[in-house]
Formats: sequence, C-alpha cells, structure tokens
Amino acid sequence: MAQKSAPKGFSKGLITDVDPRYQLEGSYRDAMNVKLVNSDGTTFTIENINGNRLTLDLQEIDKTLPASYSGDGTQVSGVPQQYFQNVGGIPFGPDGLPMEQAANIVGHFSFRNELVIIVCGYIFYGETRGSQARGDFRTAFFKINFNAEGEVETVTDLRVAYIHDDGNRYPNLDMSPLIKCRVEGIIENDSISRIYWTDNKNPLRTFSLNNPDIHDMDAGELDITPKATHNQITLKSTISGSLPVGVYQYCYKYTTDSGAETGISPLSNIYHISNTNSATSATYFGGTPGALSNDGFLLKVTNLDTRYDDILIYAIYYNALNGSPQVSEVGEKTINADGVVEFRHSSLLSVIENGIENILIPTNTWDVCKDIAIKDNVLFAANLRQKKNFITEKEWNVKVKRYKISEVAAADSNNFEGGSLTTADSNVIDYTHPIFTDPNDYDIDSVVAVNSTTSYFTPSYRGSQQHSAYRYLPTKGNCVWGNGKFLPIKDATGNFRNILGGASHGYYASANAETNGLGGCMFSFRQIPKVSDTQANRNGVNDGSTPFISTNIPNDSLQTDNLATASGSNDNVDTEYTASFTVGSNKDAHASGNKRGYQRGETYRFGVLVYDLNGDPGNVLWIGDIKMPEHFDKAWELDLENTQLGRDARGGDIGLTKWKENPYAQDYRISAHNDMPVPGHGVQYDSTSFDTGLTTEELSDTKYEFSTEKNNIAPQMYPFCADGSSGHHYTMDLAVDFTFKIPPHVRRKISGFRVVRAERTETDRTIVQSGLINQICNYGWHDDIEKGYVSDDQNGKIGAAKVQAGDTASIIAENVDEVYDNVLNGYCGINAGSNSVVAKDSNNKPRYLNESESNHGLHLNRYGASSGEFGSYDRSYFKTSSESNEAITHVHSQVRAGLMYSPDSSFGIRPYSFSGEDKLQIVSTLKLYNEERTNNSDLQNYGTLIAPSSSHGYDTWNALDSFNSSVSDNSTSMLAGTHPSSVYQSLGDADGNRDQGLIFSTKKTTKDDESGVMVGKLAVLDTYFNSYLQNYNGYSNAGFSTATNHQYVNKDGINIYANSIIATEQTNYSETGAAVSSSKNPYDGYIVGGMASSSGNPIKPFRDAGAKYADVIHNAKEIGQGEFVSKEFFYNHTSNAYHIENRGFSNFTLGARYLYAPAGYGHSWLYGKIHDSEDTNLNYETVSTLQMGTRAILISTRKQMFSVADPMHTTRSQQYFWKKTSKPLITDSDGQANCLHGTVPYPYYHYGNIVRENDNQYGGNSLESIQKTRWVNAGNFHPLNIDDQHHHTTVLGGDTFVALYSHQITTSPYPEKSYSKWVVFPCESFVNTEMRSGYHLAAGDHIEGFDQDNPPFSNDWFYNEVYSQENNLKSYLSLQDTDQQYTDLPVEIAYSKTKLSGEQTDAFRVFPIFNFYDVEAIYGQINRIINFQNEIHFFQENAFGQLLVNPRTFLQDTSGVESIFTGSGDTIESHQYISIKYGTKHMHSVVPSERNLFFFDIRFAKLLKYGSDKKLVSISDDLGTRDLFEKAIQYGRLKSEQKFYDAIRVNMCDMPLYHVGIHGAFDYSSNSLYMTFSDRLRFDAADTVNNNQGTYFDDSGVRDPFSNAIVNAADTTITSTTIRYNEDIDAVISRYSVYPQQWIEHDGSLFTPQSRLPWMSYEDIDGISLINGFRHIDDNNFGRFVAGVYGLSDRHNMSAYHYTTHELSAGPLRLWKWEGSEECTRFFGDERLHQDLNITPFVESDFYTEDSYPLYMTETDSDGNIIYDTATQDDLARRIVHKSYIEKIITDAPGENKKFDNLNIVTSVRSINNTSNNVLAYVTNPDLTSTTIRRDQENFNASMYFEDLHFESDSFPRTRIDIRTNNTPGFPSTIDFEDTLHKYREGILRVPLRNRNATQRVVGTYLSANLSARTTEKFNIFAIMAKYRKSYS
Repeated sequence: MAQKSAPKGFSKGLITDVDPRYQLEGSYRDAMNVKLVNSDGTTFTIENINGNRLTLDLQEIDKTLPASYSGDGTQVSGVPQQYFQNVGGIPFGPDGLPMEQAANIVGHFSFRNELVIIVCGYIFYGETRGSQARGDFRTAFFKINFNAEGEVETVTDLRVAYIHDDGNRYPNLDMSPLIKCRVEGIIENDSISRIYWTDNKNPLRTFSLNNPDIHDMDAGELDITPKATHNQITLKSTISGSLPVGVYQYCYKYTTDSGAETGISPLSNIYHISNTNSATSATYFGGTPGALSNDGFLLKVTNLDTRYDDILIYAIYYNALNGSPQVSEVGEKTINADGVVEFRHSSLLSVIENGIENILIPTNTWDVCKDIAIKDNVLFAANLRQKKNFITEKEWNVKVKRYKISEVAAADSNNFEGGSLTTADSNVIDYTHPIFTDPNDYDIDSVVAVNSTTSYFTPSYRGSQQHSAYRYLPTKGNCVWGNGKFLPIKDATGNFRNILGGASHGYYASANAETNGLGGCMFSFRQIPKVSDTQANRNGVNDGSTPFISTNIPNDSLQTDNLATASGSNDNVDTEYTASFTVGSNKDAHASGNKRGYQRGETYRFGVLVYDLNGDPGNVLWIGDIKMPEHFDKAWELDLENTQLGRDARGGDIGLTKWKENPYAQDYRISAHNDMPVPGHGVQYDSTSFDTGLTTEELSDTKYEFSTEKNNIAPQMYPFCADGSSGHHYTMDLAVDFTFKIPPHVRRKISGFRVVRAERTETDRTIVQSGLINQICNYGWHDDIEKGYVSDDQNGKIGAAKVQAGDTASIIAENVDEVYDNVLNGYCGINAGSNSVVAKDSNNKPRYLNESESNHGLHLNRYGASSGEFGSYDRSYFKTSSESNEAITHVHSQVRAGLMYSPDSSFGIRPYSFSGEDKLQIVSTLKLYNEERTNNSDLQNYGTLIAPSSSHGYDTWNALDSFNSSVSDNSTSMLAGTHPSSVYQSLGDADGNRDQGLIFSTKKTTKDDESGVMVGKLAVLDTYFNSYLQNYNGYSNAGFSTATNHQYVNKDGINIYANSIIATEQTNYSETGAAVSSSKNPYDGYIVGGMASSSGNPIKPFRDAGAKYADVIHNAKEIGQGEFVSKEFFYNHTSNAYHIENRGFSNFTLGARYLYAPAGYGHSWLYGKIHDSEDTNLNYETVSTLQMGTRAILISTRKQMFSVADPMHTTRSQQYFWKKTSKPLITDSDGQANCLHGTVPYPYYHYGNIVRENDNQYGGNSLESIQKTRWVNAGNFHPLNIDDQHHHTTVLGGDTFVALYSHQITTSPYPEKSYSKWVVFPCESFVNTEMRSGYHLAAGDHIEGFDQDNPPFSNDWFYNEVYSQENNLKSYLSLQDTDQQYTDLPVEIAYSKTKLSGEQTDAFRVFPIFNFYDVEAIYGQINRIINFQNEIHFFQENAFGQLLVNPRTFLQDTSGVESIFTGSGDTIESHQYISIKYGTKHMHSVVPSERNLFFFDIRFAKLLKYGSDKKLVSISDDLGTRDLFEKAIQYGRLKSEQKFYDAIRVNMCDMPLYHVGIHGAFDYSSNSLYMTFSDRLRFDAADTVNNNQGTYFDDSGVRDPFSNAIVNAADTTITSTTIRYNEDIDAVISRYSVYPQQWIEHDGSLFTPQSRLPWMSYEDIDGISLINGFRHIDDNNFGRFVAGVYGLSDRHNMSAYHYTTHELSAGPLRLWKWEGSEECTRFFGDERLHQDLNITPFVESDFYTEDSYPLYMTETDSDGNIIYDTATQDDLARRIVHKSYIEKIITDAPGENKKFDNLNIVTSVRSINNTSNNVLAYVTNPDLTSTTIRRDQENFNASMYFEDLHFESDSFPRTRIDIRTNNTPGFPSTIDFEDTLHKYREGILRVPLRNRNATQRVVGTYLSANLSARTTEKFNIFAIMAKYRKSYS
C-alpha cells in the first residue's frame, strides 16, 4: 500500500555525521546557497539566499580629497579621480594591464557611518605610475561615508603620506596585496580618530584620520615607532644657571603634531658642572657633590629630521660615579626649518620619577606584531618580532686586519699578503662578496668565508717585538713631513711611510683579492692637542700673585663626523664641538666631554653600532681588539683637509689618501712644550719613520750645519718642536680615525652608526697605573748614626762643614737631628733634596748652580744638563782614558726601587693592589720647563746657535752687564781663554739673588723669608730612549740596518760623537776651558755604568746602569705620608749596605744634602751645612732640613730600572742651538777645582706605567667572548646624511684624561728653612686631575705642612669622582648568531601606555620595555588576541585563554560597609586558560558575536564557540557536522606549515587574500556566522613546488586529488567554500559556492570583494610564468580554468562552472553587500562565462557538455590573437546564476526496504516576467520573449523552479534527472523531454522518480534526494516528502 512520508521540516539544520538511516528528524544532509531564517523573518524553511548588490566600485566611483590637501597645487576637494586605469581600453588581454586586479583591500575598520579601507597594489593616478617592478606596491587609504540607508555618499582619498613632490605617488609601505591586515581603531574625541594596523610583515602602524597634515606625512611617520634620522646634542657654551654639581648628558626624542614620537636619540657626551668660579683657570676647579652651581649650559643640535615638528629634550644628571642618574625634562623645542635647535639648561627641574627607564630602556623593542586589540585605553600587541635593527657580519664586514711591518706593501703595489685579524680564535671569520652598487644585488648565497689569519699578537711589555707584531696598514701611506719649525714641510711626493692602523679584508684591492662588496673599515690614529699650561717659571721666582699653572686659552673646536664621500666632502653633518668658555684644557667641559681619549699602549675592543631607520640602536659589529700606539711609535695621521677617503692604495689612486705629521708631535707623546725642542723622531724597527737625509738646499741653511755629507746625517739630526705659541704646554689626547665603507644594502637599512667600545674595567686593564717615577736615595749610614752627618773627610767634595749628631740646635731652631736619626738616617728616602750649592769660593761663600741645558759638544759638558732642585740621577757617565775613578763623582741612587706618583692611586679612585704579574714600563722621559727658552725671544729663534759649552758653571749674578759688554755673541769666543776676575763676585749676603739661578723650577717664599714652596713642571722630552737601549740588540738581530738606523749612540765604535760635530767646534779645550792642541782628542772615552769599565757596545753601560724600558716588579704598594717600609719588602739582590734591601725605606727626605763619595762613588746623602760664620748664609740651599714625603706607590723591581739617562746628552743628533749671552760662564779659575757637576741631577724624570699582561682582557678574544661583550658609547653618532659608501669618524670617547697633575712630593713639618716641593707633569689618568677640588696648586693653594697640629697638613687629594663618569649608561650587544634573521617572541604580549583623553602624544605608540607578558610556549604561538565582552582573549595554536587585564575584585571589610579593592596593580595581572586542547592556527577564523566567540581548530577539524556562559562548545561535534568541516579542509594547504615567500612570519595557510585560509564574519542582521574555507589547491607553480603537504605527484605525473586521475596540471582545482551557522537556532545551515577573499563588517552589514583568486605580479616570479599578472599555461590564455567549491566532480563543484583565473581575480576593489540584491544566488551581477573551448582544456561528462558553455571570444586575427568585440559581449556571455540545492534524507520506517515512487516538495515561488531586467532577457528562445509566467499556477514545466534532481538510496545508485528544458532560465538544454510528468500544483511540486532515463524503481531503506535550482527568483521549501511502498523483493 502506498504511503507518504511525514513532513519533518528543517529546524535542526544541516547534519552530516550520522548514518542516513538515522538522519535526525528535522535535519538535512547537505545544502548549498540556502538559508533557514527567511527574508520575511520566518524560520525553518529552506530559502535560496539573495544575491549580492554592488555597493562600491572603487575603480569607477568619484573620489574627493581632504579639504586641507593642496598636493601638487591642482587637486582640490570634490574632483573625481581615477586610480586603476587600464591601458588599451580592454579589461583583459595581452595588450592590457588589468590594474583593477592588481590591488586588494587589505584592511578595514568601521567608525560609526564611516568605513576606512586600506588598499594595496599597483595604484596609478593619471599619467603618473608607480614602477611595475616586483614589489613596488603602493598603499592608499580611503574613507567611505554611508548614509542612513546604507548607501555610499562619498569616498575620500585620504592621501596619506602622499608623495606629491616626486610625481604624485602613493607611498610604498612594503605591504603586500596578498596579506590581510588586522586593524583596530579608536575615537578619542570629535577631532581625533585613529586607526592602528599590522600585517605581520611590517611594523605596527597608525595615523589620525583627521590630521590636516596627513598627506604631508613621511611614510616612516606611520610606524608606531616612526623612521627618523637622529643627531647628537652638543655643548655650545657654559652660561649662568643653578645646575647642581655633577655631570650631565642629553638626549631627545622627536614628536609630531599628530601624536607620533620616536625613540630616544643617541646620548650626548658627558659635560661637567662645578660650583666654583668659571672666570679663570685659577678659580675654576672641581665642585662639591650636589652643591648648586652658578652655571648652566647652552646646548645645540643640528641636522635634525625636519619631518618632525618638535623635539622633547631630556637631561641625565649624575652626582656619583656610576650611580643611578636622575632624568629630567628640559623642555620641548620646535624644529627650525634649517634643522637646528638651541636650548638652555640652567636648572634641574621636572625630575622624572624612574625617568631612567625613558632613556636607558627602549620603549618599543619590537616592531612587528601579529595581532592587536584594545581594552581600557591600552593597546595590546601579540606575537612579536624583536626589531630587526641589526646588521650581520655577512652583510657588513668591518673586522680589521693588522699587518707586520715586513708585510706592508709599497704604496704603488697591490701585492700585499698576510695580516691577521685581532684575535687568535680561528672561529672568527672574515667574509667577502663580489662588488656591487645596486643594493638588490646583495646575495647572501654569494657571501663566502675568507681564510684570514688569526695569529694576532701585540708586543710584550718589554716592547721588543715591534718588528714582528701585527700593527700596520697593508700598504705604505703618502705622507707630508715636517711642520716648518726645524725642518721645512715636505710634500707627500715619494714620502711613503709605514702607517700604524689596520684595514678590513678587501678594503684595498690586492693582487689576491678584489675590493670586498661587504665594505669594511680602515683605522689609524690621531692626537688632539689642547693647551694645558701657559705659565712659565717666571725667572725661578713666584711673586705670590701669579698662579703656578694657568690655562686660560680656549680649547680648539672639533668636528668628528662631517666627512663623507671619496672626495672627502665635509658636509655630512654640521655638528661641531666647541669650547664652552675661556678656561681651557680639561677644566672646560668641552675638552673633558668631547676629547677624552685612549691610553697609549693599551688594548681597546672596538665595534660599530648600527642605528636602524627608526633611529634606534641595533647590534654591534666587532671591529677589532686594537692596541693603541706606544708613546714612541711614529705618528702619522690622516690629512683630513686634503685626503680622499677609502681610496685604493694602488694604480690611479696612489697618493689620494694622504697623511701628515701632527704639528705638535712626531710620536704619540702625551705632551709637547712649544719651547722645548726635542730629538727628531725615529725608531729602530721602522726605517720609514725618519727622513734619510737633507737636500743640498737644506744643507746650506745654517740651521742644518751639522755635516757636509748628507749620508752622515742620522734620523734624529732634525730636532723637532711643537708648532704652537710660546710658553704653551700642550697635552695630547689620543683618538682613533675610522673610515668606513658601507655597502649599499646596508646603507638602505640604517640611519647612522656609532663606534663603540668595550668598557675597560679593572680586570680588563693591562696598564694598571701611570705616573711620574721618582728615585730613591740613601740617607745617612745604615749601621752608624754618626756617619749620617758631614765630617771633615766626608765633605761631598765641596768642602761642607762638619756637623755632629745631636748638635743641630746650633744650626736651626728645631733639633731635627733627633727626628732625622729616627726617620731617615740609615734608611733610603725619597729624592727631593736641594743640590743648588755645588762649591765654595775662597771666602767660604756658597756657589750656586747655574741651572742649564747642555749639548754633547765638549768634554766639560759630558755630564749633561744641570738642575739644582728637581730631577734624577744617572749611574752611567762619560769618562776619559786619563781620568781616575776618584775624579768621577756620581750619585748612587737606588736602581731597583722607586716611587710612582700616580693620580689614580693618589686620589683613591683606582687604588693600586700589587699582583705578582706586574711589571714596570718606562714610556717617556720628562724634562723640566726651561725658563730661558720660555721667556727669551732669542731662544725662540730656532736658527740661533746654542753654544755647546756655555751650559753650566758657577753664577754670582752680580757682574752681568759688564760681562755681557765684554763678550761677543760668537759662542766660540765665549769658550776661549780665562775670563777676567771681575766677573766673580761671591754671594755674600742674603739678597735673594740666589733664586735667579733657577731656570727649571719656581720658588716661592711664604714664611719668614726662609721657607716656602718649590715647584718643578715637566713636559715630555723623549719617548724612545729606554726602549731603544733595552731592545737595541733585538732590533739589530731582527735584520735592521745598524749602520743607518742607530738612534742615540753608535754601536760601531766608541767615538760616539765623531760623525756629528760641526767643523767650527773641532777646537779642543782643556778642562779649564783653555784651547789645547787639536791633536788631543777629548772624545777618546766611552760611556760606562757603575764602576769604570770598557765595552765595545756603548748601549751596555746605560742598560747596566738601569736605563731600561720594562721589567718585572718584585713588590709594590701604596704608601702614605711619612710611612716606613721594612727592608724585607724589597728584592734581595745583594748584601751590599748601600742597597735598599739592607736599609728599608722611609718616606722622608733632606732638603740641602751633602754627598758621601769615597773614591768618587756617592753612596749616601749626609746631613750638613756649608761652613759659614754668618747665620744669614744659612738657608734652605745650605743647611739640611727634614721634609716628609706624601702618598705614592713604592715599587721594588728585580732588575735595575730607575736610572735616568740624559737623552739630550747621548742622542747623537741633538743639535739644536742655544745662544746664552745673558749668563756668564764661570770657570774654576779661582782655584776651586772641586766643583762636581756629578752631584746635581739632570732636569729629567721618567714617566712610567705599571703593566700587567692580561690574556683574559675583555673576557678573552675568542668568538664567544667577543659576542658576549657589553659595549658602551665611544665615538660620536654619525648620521648617514650623505648616501655614499665612504664615511669617516674620529673617535674619542675613551676612558683616559691627558692633563697636568700637580703632586705634592713633600711637606715641611719642621718649617725652619724648609721648602715643600711639588712636581707638575702630564699624565694619562682615569682622574680628570684638572677638576680636583680642595687645596691644590692650580687653584693657587700650597699647604706646606708647617703646622702639623691643625689640618690641613698638605694639599688635598679631593676629587669628585663623578667627573670620571664614562658614557656607559647605555650598553649594547653583539649579534650572537651571525645567521639569525629575526628574534621572534611568539608567546609575548606587549601593552602600551594608557591613553589619556586629549593628550597630544599618542600613548598607544609607546610600549615600555617592561610592559610585556608571556603565556606558556608549549601551546604554540599566539595567533590572535581579541577583546570579547571587554576581556582580552588570546588564541594559541593549541590553547586559548583570557588575560586578566586590570582585574577588579571588591571585597567587603569585616564591618560590611567598606569595599576593598584587590589586585596587583599591573595592567596584566595574570592569565587563565579556557582550553589547553583547542586553539587555532587561523587568526581570521576568530569571529566574535554579541554572545559567542567562534574559532576553528584545524587540527581537530572543529568549529568551536565560547559563550557568555563561559562554556566551550564544539559546534561541529554537537551539531553533527564534523564530516562537513573535515571535507572542507581535506585537501590542499590549510594545514601547511609553509611560510609566505614575501613575509617570513606569515603562514601560507592563513592568507585569505591569497585565497588560502579560514576566515569568517558575523552577520548581525541574521545572527549568522559565515566561515569561509579558501584553498586554491595547487593553483600556482610556487605552491606546487614549495609545499610538501598535499602535493599530488607520482611517477606518472600530476594527479587530480579527487579522481586520482592523471591531469595536465595540478593547478586547476579550488577547494573552497563558505559554511553558515545560525546562532539563534544553533544550527549549521548551508554551504555556499561563494568564498570571498574577505568579509568586511560595517554598520550591521557584510560586504565582500568579488575576487576569488589572487592577482600575482607583472613579472614572472621564481619560475612562475605569468601573463598580465596571472598564472597561465599557454601564451594565449590569460588563466588556467579552475573548478569552484570542492573540485571537478558533481559532488564538489556545485556552482557548476569552470572559471578562468582572470575571471575569479576580477573585482577585488568592488564591494558587494551580502544578500543585498533582490535577485537570488547571483552573487556578482556582471559575472559571466568567459571561456574559449579551443584553448581551455575542458572535461566533458554526463553533467557537462560543450554546448553548456557559450563562447566569450568570437574570433582570432591572423596571428592567432583573440579579437574582442565589446559591443557584443553581453550577447555572447551569460551572467552566472549560482546553483542552490537541498539534500534531504527520507527515513520513515528505516528498518524496511521501500520502493520510492515520487517526491512531493512543499514550496512556494514568486512570479517572473520575462520583460523585466532579469535573467530571462538573455534567453535566446523566442517563444518566451513576451510571456508572463505565473508560478503560483499549475505548470507542467517544473524546470521553471528547479534544475535537476539527484537521488539515491542504500540499494540504488546515485541518479540524476535533468529537469531542465529549453525554457530553463539562462541555460537552455538541447534535450527536450516529451514525458514531463513533474508538475507544480497547489504549492506542491510533484516529481516522479522514473522517466526514460531512470527506468528502474528506487529501492532502499531510505531515500536521499538532492533538489537543485538555478534561479534569481526567491523560492521557499517547507518540506520534502516521498511516496513509497513496501518492497517485497
């Protein structure tokens, strides 16, 4: 009996997971393009969905411009604009450029009635086009205004960052049209609305929609941290103010009126402030920590980035060394048009709490994020990428190599080899790349490693390995010689010299390697002079009002970074460092801050810090561990005014890089006195360090009358003197010159650089202390107190009076002998006594030493220069063969012990602690100022002869005028004969004239006309003598010519002066000064040391006497005032009683002292006086007094180190001249023949270092240690204002001050006839000695220590340590992994500052470094964050959860009245996971509604929702649609792990605009979720090749994934669909044949673009052949045909059309309102079939025939090209109406077999009129042209409503009945059925299941019926029923 199944409706939606027999009642099996919530609001009936309505065509619509835009002067508001113009007039074709398809809407945000869209692609305007090169995508922003009806009113082109000054172009923001952006927005007030967007490729960006200057913005301003070019603030002058004492540095950040702000600029140098009077150097010195000063600063910054409006300036104030500084806001200044800002800082106001974070800690340490969200006025960013602001060594190879002197090539040769990187670690690698100029030509694969030597070593502390150490540039330099003082300036022609420095591999091309395309670096050294003293000795007497030290000469200005380009252009930057006031040297903050340099002989680790385009610091590239020059090295520096930068040293470039001598020094000495000629420089190991001789013209100059034979002139024959001002003492700061070659690909990525260094901590030092070295002498007798006094036979050879112990009260008031016996007699003490009295006359009057310099010329001068009050002793001496030992008296100073006066130790800032590895190194010989040279104009005339013999003698000073009138200026006549007795007047009374004999020191009497102060000031005389002596044999044995390279003494013979005496001086003289026969040769002696001996090597006596360069320290310690040290402290060398190890040390000295010298050897100084019956002749110089020594470092060495030779006496080239007519020569003609010059010291001291070999300096020089280095600022910031590879920077910023230091040697606790002593000397120090405080000499203070009961007892060693502050606040790191590209932070969430309403700056642009939060990494990266129901939720790959942001919990107190807030106060307090199983890889699948948060987890193929009820629900599981979703992701790439080739962080599987991904939207009008699954399986060749997952290849070829059949190409399939879920009925509704590239939500509606395939490029990409940007197979085909929805089969391709790729790519800039059309399932109104079957492969089947597809192209021309006929397009192309269907399972009596006869479909349809503008207008059947069809009436043509019927059962195969006839709307069939039994009547469509094609009855336990329709008219299906009978078969 026939039965009818019950109508069951569709209320349960689509369910696919159950067996058809158990299909849930009220559900259906499948659906396409239908909905359940109908247009009229009814539910649970099937209705075909409305089509889409075109709302906006961005190509065609008129656009307006902002009213504020002026642009190119022609565009005004309201003018229509065309942006995507086609060329050739054809939308698609070989001659056309499909510009509309070359762009995408990549982002959007909805503000009220405004929709902001971001468009990226090839955007043209008018005739101005962007480049069609790959990647030249431009970005435009449009604001679309909708009216109340949802219609577009206006489209405004915001012209954001529009480049109107360069051809009217939209900016290239490096965005991709294939990457979808995440956009957030905020409305702050009526005038400020901002959007923020990220594409996971570029930095997070933003702009304000209402900014009137939006079009003038630079593209870099869009970045959260905008691009910027910084500069460095400099000090211009010191002004009035009230800044606290301390040091300051400055920085700024840029701001714009639109709220943008940059990071912090590079920190300035450090500038000091004192509270003392800055009027003069005598009144300005160090201040009291924290005290208010009277000063402030005027500062300046140039070359500012004028793209910004203002700078906000910060001051950093330090009041303690390395303490935490205070940060204050100085103010905000508007940037002038010239980019210059000046500002004042006069008070410390607006101190920012924890402000150091603003400076030290970068705010935005990341630049790229994957997603953003806003809550509580805070912007959150997740899945971060740390800034890629680094450059790898494979991009820029700045490592330097240094070369041995034997490896240095000639300047005209490129054949240099060898060299070594400055490391011994072979893991440190050089890299090279072929040279190129286009930055795009850099190829990491072309970078190759270079096998550079890593055997680097530097000379040991002994300095004997200079010839074999790596120290030089690879080629000789073109050098200018001389400064015009003694030697005329010689041009560089032919003067090629070895240059200290180094260069990167390939910096110069060589015979073995071309220039390196990775650039490089060259460095050399430079000395920066400054005037540190202008005060002379003032005739030996200080009148009480003149300062001992004065420097009121302003410092010179300095530019360090102005040079760039090969030609040396000096306009890279205008920054100039200038003197801040008239006080000079290091008292000026300019010098101490800008000129602080490096310590000679020390090794510093240098690197270059790169700054990214945001102006933020990146990583450091290691340059090298560079050892500074030794003091004695030959100095050549780049001639920056004349040189060219970076030029090759060969070929046509020879000589273009030029070098010169510093006008103040030929070596790297620390000071030079303008009035102190010094030996001409030359070093034994470098034959190019001196000139080889003089020209004939030069020999004719009287200044060079040394020899008539050029070849006899040794290197130091040319004396040198600083080319400065008379009386000026210059100290020399050591700088490093770096010239960089920056390759183009690096310049494109950086805005500037700065040379940095490793901070030299105490453990990194090899030079531990530096200072003047004073000798130690014997006093008294070690075992007999009585012998400590002068006796008749122990008179020191000058007839001193006998003094007995215990009887000193008759000499001076105090019984100092008692103290002397206790503290000094028998000990060794300091060398600080007076030796001014050298004899008595016949009346027992004292004869005072006429202090003098000497030449080597005559025998009388063999003992060299003479100094009565300061200086050192030498144990080597010149002896004639006829002299006995007794005739040669010398002082026995201790040669294995001495004192060092080091400011670092004395001030306590760097206390010294002895290490067993310490050595003492002598690096310079210092010489006391010469008063005569300073004040005598004759002596400043360097052509005036200085008579060799008129250099010492006795001086009465009383007959000067008469003597001068009788003596000729001719120096030779001054030496001849015996002078008249009238010139001898003894000093018989206390007239004070004795002091005028001082030319090397200054004396000031301060107490009772008998006590006071003595000051000796020193400058560097020589740097090489000691090294030469110690290493002479080493140099000789190394193969250097001793015949021409001997520097000081002649190794080849004992007649050491024979080659250098001028002819006029060959007359010989007796010891009395009388001329003698020329046959006598007084030069037949030799130099000996210690006891008389003979030797063929004249070097040996000096070495034996202790004149050495370096040796091991046995013991050392800091000592205090008057300290005693036992003899056990010292090295036990001998039992001789004269040695300190048998005496011990006492920090005391005698004033006047008398030498005990039996047999000519002066072993001890004795207490005594000159015999005189008149007390008036007892004074400091004639009677012993006792002084106490002060703080020092006591040093004991194992070998002799402390003897000081006279290099002026021993240098064979010491030939400068001295005319001395102002002082008479006093011979011993009065009968006093025992004048002993050997009892007075030379006017010299040694300057030395305590050195310590340090193999672990900076942690070692291994690769690992280098990479772990903490780098601090060194050089000044160098912006790349000139786009050229050559950039030069002069680098100071070191840790060493070079200045004068006044050290008080002694105090006078027994003040009668006592003078306390000071030495003033240049030094290298961590202490800025000129900014000391308290009582000190430079301030006019001299605390002699007369009163030991009341402090102060001496001058102070007070020092505000903050003045030594280094620029180390900010440190930087190297790149650990050289191959690292990015540092991703995939589980990190950063959050901004809180935005305040109305603030000028945008708080969302500032992400403090500590504002971050990490979730658990085990659950994968964060793919999405979203504000859902005012809480931030995050989605990881395998989990999702909630951030607890500003949680607020209120608890009642115990009274129940008060509420208590609980929480940590952190923005993100913690997080909690909602699921640790489910997450998502597809960020765009996360869609919120009001009630739920939806997302898709592809790992489980589940669509999930998290609701307001805090429950997580699997929609796919609970609603039985798991199979539906599994099929949606079954094929293709949605599970791929591949990254997008153009954006390494973007997952290929999550790119909706690339049509691969899962993305959705929520339609609030129907409360429906649309989830689109896009997968253009194997669409392009890059996908096919690169993607491993889902690639269908085997040995047979490419297989179709559905049929497994071999196909011609694998790029023919799209597996894409959209699935709809309705929130109200909690059901999955349908699939859709439309899979838009994106969903745009706006004002309650959904919009989609039309495009469903990506446009790719104008060019072929990576082997992909393209035409007009689309993938193609044949040249005549614009695209490969593809099948839509699920593939080719009828089960998948339910849209039933094949498209060509260009068709699916059409319309990316058209916005269609979803279901906005009255026509159904025609989604894109002008979408038509465009196919040519002749060239498009077509698969014909039962369901698809050729006749089904009309042609688009009509014909081809003679060349086979298609001819387009636009007039007939509408006739030839059919608009596409998509199929709708419903598949229902009829399961009544599922346990029984049934025979199904027909279907009854309860449905309703609307009327259709063929005359309306609908699909019927395109039907070619003429029978329907004038017919109105009523679908509410009975009609046997069911095809008016439905197209076909598929049915099947468990026992019956799937069968299709074609309902279509020739009246089918839009798709006429060639089949005309005669037995049309189906008919529609009374709302029911009856369809029999049998016809002539289906002759068998349908039998089974259930019936699956799939009814499809293809119509633009609305239909509703209320039920589907079947008539059936029980089957008994």
